[in-house]
Amino acid sequence: SAATVWADATYTVTPAAGGAPVAQGRASAVSDYDRFAQRYANIRAARDAEIRAAKSLAEQIRLRIAADFAKRGS
Repeated sequence: SAATVWADATYTVTPAAGGAPVAQGRASAVSDYDRFAQRYANIRAARDAEIRAAKSLAEQIRLRIAADFAKRGS
C-alpha cells in the first residue's frame, strides 16, 4: 500500500538590524512512499519521504525569497 507525507512551512525574513519583514510566505510539499511488510523498511521509507518533502520545501522557500529580493532590487 502507499502512504503520503505532507509538509507545510511558514517563513519570514527580517533584517538583522530589525524592522519590517523583507520577505514572507508559506510553502507546502507532498511526498508519497510505499509501505512494506517489514517494520524497518516502513520506517526508512517514511523517513526518506520526510527528507524529500523537506528538501522540496527548502527549494521552494529559497526560490521565493530570491524572487522577492529580485523584485525589490536588493
